[in-house]
Amino acid sequence: MIGNGPFREACERQVCKYGLRTVYFLDPLPPWRIPAVLRSVRAVVIPEHSFGVAIHQSQIPFEAIACGVTPLVSNEAAAKYKHIKEYIKTVDPLDSESFATMLKQALSESWNQRLLEDSSKIRNSLGDYCKYVGSVESVLFELASQ
Repeated sequence: MIGNGPFREACERQVCKYGLRTVYFLDPLPPWRIPAVLRSVRAVVIPEHSFGVAIHQSQIPFEAIACGVTPLVSNEAAAKYKHIKEYIKTVDPLDSESFATMLKQALSESWNQRLLEDSSKIRNSLGDYCKYVGSVESVLFELASQ
């Protein structure tokens, strides 16, 4: 899990409660480190629900797909990703049984096979992810130097 959001401590307690040994909590990462993390996991979960800004659209599903990992997106947020819907899986994050089932599938099935088969099509559609990270990094350095 990446980030220091308001639910981090509650998540850490749940991990301890259930004795999960393969869950790691990382602080926020700089953009150039994200691809390596995404490529090291089997699934990326974006459980955003009741997000306070209606037009908000996380870039994480795009980044995950560009790195060859199928994102698991909340059913509420999934509607915002119509042009990549064939590459995402949706789940109701408030339905714990359904959510657990999808996580088990993400860990046991070959979810990413479709992404591998369509990788060149995806790259043409989304663009080169390394160039994207480089452009974000340039903007951040420019802002930091002002």
